Amino acid sequence: MFAADIAAALRVPNWSVFSPASVVHLAGSGQIKPTEIETGVIVASTGDDLSRAASDAVVETLSRMGFDVKKKPTIEPGGGRAVWINVEPRPDSPQGEAKIRLSKN
Repeated sequence: MFAADIAAALRVPNWSVFSPASVVHLAGSGQIKPTEIETGVIVASTGDDLSRAASDAVVETLSRMGFDVKKKPTIEPGGGRAVWINVEPRPDSPQGEAKIRLSKN
């Protein structure tokens, strides 16, 4: 639902947004050492200035709102403009307003 909320917010300023995809990452069986699963929101973009600025704005806004978000290096898939926002499993730490309240105390 969080991914759908982000998509809805990005449609307000008329961004072209694809419907959120549903992907589940499962740890492989038989692994002796558990793999570390990324959590929070992961943002990446193509290397053009507009996409970088847009991805920076997404990272800054979600971070300011109290969400764990990180930016991956730019991707160069043959040009074009694009921003990818991946919503990974929820971090163990508080998020959103709860995280902001804790930081104020």
